[in-house]
Amino acid sequence: MPTVPRHKFVAPEYQPEADGDYPLPIGYGQTTSQPRLVQMMIELLELKPGDKVLEVGTGSGYETALLAELEGVEVYSVEIIPELAASAAERLRELGYGRVHLLCGNGYNGWPEYAPYDGIVVTAAPDHLPPPLVEQLAPGGRLVVISYHSLEDKIVKETLQTEATACICPPRMPVCVCGHRARVMLPVRKPLVPKSDEVERNPRSRSARLRVAVCI
Repeated sequence: MPTVPRHKFVAPEYQPEADGDYPLPIGYGQTTSQPRLVQMMIELLELKPGDKVLEVGTGSGYETALLAELEGVEVYSVEIIPELAASAAERLRELGYGRVHLLCGNGYNGWPEYAPYDGIVVTAAPDHLPPPLVEQLAPGGRLVVISYHSLEDKIVKETLQTEATACICPPRMPVCVCGHRARVMLPVRKPLVPKSDEVERNPRSRSARLRVAVCI
């Protein structure tokens, strides 16, 4: 796993805390995730040289830089907040990550011009599984997303309503969404164990899971 100095991706007042394994504010109501979570998400992508990866939520550019450090991986990243997109672009360019492809827009729409992607990572927990992202996965590609129980329930409901009549998923699989060419697997890692103060700020964090959709 590559290393990137996190203090270069946070405001000066938070740089003394950059080595801490917890989120830090980056402005506009957003945070950069704790390094442990970022590392887990990147590992779950299982990227290899020659792969293309789409990051939904550039933020400060910290995870973008880590992805760019992977040998032979082409990185595309989308950020919806213009100010964060602009500052991340400048920061990444100054730090030597000019080959990263950046876009200011709604990441839930993906970046279809450069699809398909071998990996897609959603850096913030969505309230649904965006169909465009699943559709932009390459065969065998992996979509990594943080989910809470409410998201998992919604995926199940949507699947029951739209499941294809000729389902190619093996029986007894947890959830299938054949109409979108993907299967949402059971958690591949232990539940994320948040710190007590994080639970106080966000009670949903107690039920956080990392889940992976694998294109079939």
